Parts: sequence; C-alpha cells; structure tokens
Amino acid sequence: MTDGYGWVRHWTDLLTQHEVWQDQQGTIHRLDDLPPERCARIHAFAMRQAEAVCDLVGMQLAAAPEMSETATEAFDRAFDSFMYDTTPAAWLAGTPLLVALRARSYDLPADRSTCHCGYPLVDDKGALWDHSACHPGIIID
Repeated sequence: MTDGYGWVRHWTDLLTQHEVWQDQQGTIHRLDDLPPERCARIHAFAMRQAEAVCDLVGMQLAAAPEMSETATEAFDRAFDSFMYDTTPAAWLAGTPLLVALRARSYDLPADRSTCHCGYPLVDDKGALWDHSACHPGIIID
C-alpha cells in the first residue's frame, strides 16, 4: 500500500490524498495503522504550519507552465481563490490529508466512506448503516 509513494519529497506533497503520512525520516505510514494520539499530534503539527504551507503551495502554483489564454484565465481565478478567499488554516484543514488525520485522531477510519470493518458507512441510497458494534481490527466474514 505504501510502496507507491516513493516520489514524495515532503509531507505537503501528500495533502491531496487520505491514505498515508510521511514522517521526518521519510518513512511512509498508512494512516489507519497509526494510533489516534499520533494522528492528533500530526494534525496539530500541520495546522501550526498552515501559513507556511499555503505560501509553499502558492509558490508552486505560481510556477505553473505556460498555458493557453483560456487556461491561464481559469488558473488565475483558481489561484486567486486559493490565495484570497479563505484563511490558510481553513484551507489546510479542508485538504484530504488533514480531514483524514482528524478522523483518525477520533479513532475513525481515514477514509470516511468505509468503516473499520471494511463495509461502506452508507448504502447506495445514502442511508447510514449501523456500525455501532465495529472496532479497529474487526473481521467480517
């Protein structure tokens, strides 16, 4: 599962996914394998760096390759929205990685669409299933 993340240079490269975290030594860990307390500490660590992360992402976006005029206008609108329509903390808290870390800090699965037991949290019609008896490590046959 974690083998496909060899391209990660910094933990901010993982903001758009909800499966893994990279520690200071560069080791990739599945979020669902990390204890809730550690996920809470990682979440707090990331949130303390919200402004620096937004600056980094903004600089990366600003270095986009040349595009057509229409694509450039669409990019500029999206970039302005990213830079000015929200606070750095609100933007960072809404990224898939931080949402998953917050869920894990409450001992919930990182992917909120499935339960610890591996079954969906909602059925095809959007109705919630009862997973009150489920816990991490449960195996459903």
